[in-house]
Amino acid sequence: MKKLIFLFVAVAMGLVCACGGKGNGQTGYHHPEIVVKDSVSISRVQSMPESKKENAVVFKGRSYSSLIHRQPDAELPRVSDESGDSFMDNKIIVRLSCDSKVVFNRTFTKTDFMSVVSPDFLRKAILEGVVFDRVSDEGFVYAASVSYPQTDLYVPIAIVISLDGKMRIEKVDKMEEEL
Repeated sequence: MKKLIFLFVAVAMGLVCACGGKGNGQTGYHHPEIVVKDSVSISRVQSMPESKKENAVVFKGRSYSSLIHRQPDAELPRVSDESGDSFMDNKIIVRLSCDSKVVFNRTFTKTDFMSVVSPDFLRKAILEGVVFDRVSDEGFVYAASVSYPQTDLYVPIAIVISLDGKMRIEKVDKMEEEL
């Protein structure tokens, strides 16, 4: 691979040297017909890769299966950043089952978190991810994040699912280490 890259660079430099100054008495790399741009804007929509994660969880002596499936969704409104880059939002399916019986099954979008995320932040953000976090006395705890695309700015959210399939969404104000 390194040899191929070296060969490509050598050929490209040879072409630049061969063309430089030809016909106008100049030497070097200046060529009046070639315009080099510092940055090129690619106007395409960026998206996160699809992902699927399944965990086996034992809670109160019973085995549960937790499935999380993230998919970019072209039907959802796109988000743009300050540079004008456009991003596709995601939908995330969370399914919890026990003994082939579905306890919880829901498809989330960022609008499901309107109660814990400000409208201004939500307008510029995407639903980045959901992961299984832990079990608690209340049930199964999932960590979700709504974030500005390709940044570290996000709102941490907990989704708590009880054994009877009821759900509660809450903003996480403190990191687990602080509790």
